[in-house]
Order: sequence, then C-alpha cells, then structure tokens
Amino acid sequence: MNYFLILVRNDIRNIFRDKVLIIFCFLPVIMAVLMRFGFPLTVNYFPLIKDYRLYVLAILCLVSVTGPAFLSSMIMLDEKDENLFTVLRVMPVSSGTFILFRLLFITLLGFFASWVTIVFSETAGVNFFNAVLLSLQTGLTAPLITLLCITLARNKVEGVTFLKGLNFLSMLPLVFIFAVPDWEYAGGIIPFYWVYKAFGSIEIFTKMIVYSGIGVSVNLLFISWLYKKFQSI
Repeated sequence: MNYFLILVRNDIRNIFRDKVLIIFCFLPVIMAVLMRFGFPLTVNYFPLIKDYRLYVLAILCLVSVTGPAFLSSMIMLDEKDENLFTVLRVMPVSSGTFILFRLLFITLLGFFASWVTIVFSETAGVNFFNAVLLSLQTGLTAPLITLLCITLARNKVEGVTFLKGLNFLSMLPLVFIFAVPDWEYAGGIIPFYWVYKAFGSIEIFTKMIVYSGIGVSVNLLFISWLYKKFQSI
C-alpha cells in the first residue's frame, strides 16, 4: 500500500508542477457553472434547446471527465518516453497491479468530476441517486480515454492530438440519436453512446438503469481489452 500512496503523491506533485495541468483540475467547476448559469441564458436565445438540457449536461460531464484522463495520460506518456514502465517490472508489486491501481484512482477522479458537474449544475430531474449512478458510468470513460491515449500515442504531442480526436468521438453518438434514428442503436459500439442514452432516460427510471448497466459493461470490456493491449507494448 505504501507504494501506491507514493504513486498518488508523485502524480499530484507532477500535476501541480505544470500550471497548464492545474487548469484541468477546475474543469468540473467550470462545466457546472456553464450549465447552471450559461444554459438558461442560451435558452433565452434558442428556446428549442431547453428540451435537450440532459444531453447538454451529458456533454459537459464528459468534458469534465477528460480532465483526469488528460492529466493521467500526460503523466503516463512522460513515463513511457522515459521507459519507466520497464522499471516497474522490478518493483515489489507487479506492473499489472501498479497500472490497475492507477486506473482505479483515475476512475475515482472521473466519478468525482462528473458528480460535481451534475450536482452543482442543479439540473432539474437529477436527484442524488441519479447523480451517483450516472457519475459511475461517466467516470469509467476516464480510464478508457487514458488507456486509448497511452496505448496509441508515442509521445505527449501525439497524446494531445488523440485526446482532441476523442473529444470529437465523444459527441459522435448524438448523430445516431438525432440525425439517423432508424440506425440509432448502431452507435452502441461507441462507449460514450450509452452515457447519452442514460442521461436522456432519467425520467424513466428502469430505462436509465438498463442503459447505465449496458454502458458500464461496454466500458469495462473496452478497458479490459486496452489494458491487455497496453501490457503487451
């Protein structure tokens, strides 16, 4: 456990060492403020958007979760550049356990980021239980994004590019939901899709539970596959 505590302490030091990374720590608060105060102002000019408030909240939650994902990705890509993952193989704990603990920590940060965005945005219809359930599902996208980035990117420059692409991918499911309703469930292969389906079904409790359960399962499948792929690098 001491090794894990040292890991967390070092990660926090690395974050606060870079002023650019510190900004990402405030993303949940910024997103909550945008939803709480900016969304009502937007409705005044574009009244039709009022009916899509939950989808807007989902987008802002996904943006919030990219904060922990970005921070962890940059730290791990630095370690990748310096071949520190090779050093992990001679540590008292296995490299697999080491990475799993870090992914768990990232998941908790993602959960917290999403929960802060939901709770402090005070969006109608989202009670405490809904916020916890939705944050659990959305929080799992943090380790997913991290694994995608560190597996596919060779350095921090490529990592930033991949993260930008993933931001676009996170909104792609909306195309299936609104633009091509006949092929709506074709977007289900994209993990982010189930986040939107769960948020959009808050008013129907059973549907929200089902979509959240599917979303968690899809995320875990992708995380498991990417984790194995990352270990083989």
